Amino acid sequence: MGGASFVQGEIKVRPGIYFRTRNVQRQTDILLPRGICAALFQADWGPLGQVVTLENELSVSNTYLDGQTTIVLKEMFRGGALSVKACRLGTGGTKPTYTLKDTTSGTALDAVRADGKYAGAVTDISITIRDSLTDEDKRECLIYKGAVLKKTYTFTKGSTGDGEPKSIVDTAAADPNSWVDFTKLADGNKILAAITQQALSGGANPTIDGTAYANAFLAI
Repeated sequence: MGGASFVQGEIKVRPGIYFRTRNVQRQTDILLPRGICAALFQADWGPLGQVVTLENELSVSNTYLDGQTTIVLKEMFRGGALSVKACRLGTGGTKPTYTLKDTTSGTALDAVRADGKYAGAVTDISITIRDSLTDEDKRECLIYKGAVLKKTYTFTKGSTGDGEPKSIVDTAAADPNSWVDFTKLADGNKILAAITQQALSGGANPTIDGTAYANAFLAI
């Protein structure tokens, strides 16, 4: 019976050795990058009205975040794009913001304004201010996108010298890939109040009209 064959699921009447063959799915051809694409699109985050050269899908997530409107950028890479010239449409809009206060007793003072790096309707960027877990002379500013920690800034603790408001502003300003821009409003007592994942709010998407498209096409 060694030369007999059977199909999958078949039960033979007599025991023995049988052979079964089956078709397997053909491996998908590997796509090699073979072109440069361009896209004009709406998004809740990212450089506005500027042409950004994206090199892969990860750069899409890092630059414009993930959303329904940025899927087109990733699909271009999945289709074999070598790079994508991306331009987020619109003018104006509002950056989300949050104000850090000091620890003045009675009425705390507005010490530092934290603005999202870009205008847009992003609602899940938040800030934590806490003492450092490893250095008693330092404090930490943690920037979250949703539940994901994106940035940690370590700055000098205490009211001596320039104080904490200026220290956090200077520390974040040295980061070219910051998610949040900090502006000192007042020294106060030079000590920032501790907060836990307080969300930036008030962001609004830019206006998209014919002029925005015309400017983006010229840029591309």
